[in-house]
Amino acid sequence: MRLFHSPGSPYARIARMAVIELGLEDRVAVEEATLRDPTSVLLPFNPVGRVPALLLDDGSTVTELMVLDSLADPAQRLLPGPEAPRALAAYGRVLGMLDGIAVWNRELRRPPHERSPGVIALEALRAVRVADALESEA
Repeated sequence: MRLFHSPGSPYARIARMAVIELGLEDRVAVEEATLRDPTSVLLPFNPVGRVPALLLDDGSTVTELMVLDSLADPAQRLLPGPEAPRALAAYGRVLGMLDGIAVWNRELRRPPHERSPGVIALEALRAVRVADALESEA
């Protein structure tokens, strides 16, 4: 299997850490891919061009990398299962927060005259809202 990633992607970082934490280094080759590049090594396997992308042994590619957890021994899994709905809900909130931070970061990297103050404000509020919810649940 091959895990395509980009160093700047927080989602790909999570997937790379999962490969290590789950002890899958001998089964999953990690390969850097360029993004927004028509010659990227990723595109033949994932025409969407998003990372992380895991090329499975059967030739299919998945981008929802919770599948990595299913490759590990059940005792080593990182994600909560349906038997822990509150933990699963918190995981979903963290991913939502990460989505917002990624959009916020992308917007801040644009030239100042191209930035959207509305998007920046919305994502800043989302980050605070989710952090407050997670803290109150902890």
